[in-house]
Amino acid sequence: MATHFISSTLVLATFLLFVSPPAAVAQVINIFDMDAEPVQAGKLYYILPVVQRQGGGISTAPKNNESSCPLYVVQEKDTTSFGLAVTFNLALPNTTNVTFSADMNIVFGEAINCVESPVWTLALDEPTGRRYVALGGLGMARGPKAVNNWFRIESCGDLGVFVRDDGTWVLGVGAPPLRIKFKKA
Repeated sequence: MATHFISSTLVLATFLLFVSPPAAVAQVINIFDMDAEPVQAGKLYYILPVVQRQGGGISTAPKNNESSCPLYVVQEKDTTSFGLAVTFNLALPNTTNVTFSADMNIVFGEAINCVESPVWTLALDEPTGRRYVALGGLGMARGPKAVNNWFRIESCGDLGVFVRDDGTWVLGVGAPPLRIKFKKA
């Protein structure tokens, strides 16, 4: 079974500015779910760890203990939890299958109890100086103010899980990459 990693476009965009790939036609490689079917844009999926004993699915938790909003994207500690389902909105119009290295917004498909958008974005956590995945992104927006809202699925990645002082497992940039798989919701 193939494993995947979610990578932030911000980090990859910085890398791509310094390393110019050879002028060749890029090979399109589909991402497959646990039923060996292509993952499709606009459909609901759970993001689960490849190794089940290493926590459950992806969900949300408050940024801190003082308030219930804004929300960070977290990994559930309970290995039996699927977390919350997400959809993938691809940047390229008229594409259906999610592929490696395709720019996309990741959006929670279930109701969130905060006013912020369910679109994933990278946010700087002032106390730690780390960049965590949070909610509140601008769906399908382009430009310098929207670069933190775009993600890619890579065979090696930048996003992993940090354990906060309160024990919450927060998805962020710089931790060992989280190996994931996709399950239809």
